Amino acid sequence: MVFNDNALSKADKTKLGKLLNLTASNQDAEALSAIRKANAILKRLGLSWPDLLQAEEEVARPKIHAPEHVEISAALLKQGKALGIITNYERNFLTGIMGFKKLSPSQQEQFERIRVKYEAYAEYV
Repeated sequence: MVFNDNALSKADKTKLGKLLNLTASNQDAEALSAIRKANAILKRLGLSWPDLLQAEEEVARPKIHAPEHVEISAALLKQGKALGIITNYERNFLTGIMGFKKLSPSQQEQFERIRVKYEAYAEYV
């Protein structure tokens, strides 16, 4: 199941936290009652413990963003097409480098030349 963090309200999170703390009780009946109540909350929400734990793991992972050249290339392709100033070579080059995580020095030079060309054109339009 795909976990939706919105399915778990702040009140549910607080309640689950308190119930999980109670599972450490020396009183077996209290600990058992707490875990059963926590299970009931998850059942009401249509979640399982693995769903909940996986969601916490996903939240903890940093978001990976596309390299800057990918975002700029996409914008240049769109702008160049709209303005009618993109060459076939530039289109192919920008499309090609969008698949790379990092550019070589010569690719970076060519990318900068294209970017500067579009910036200069944008100043005059």
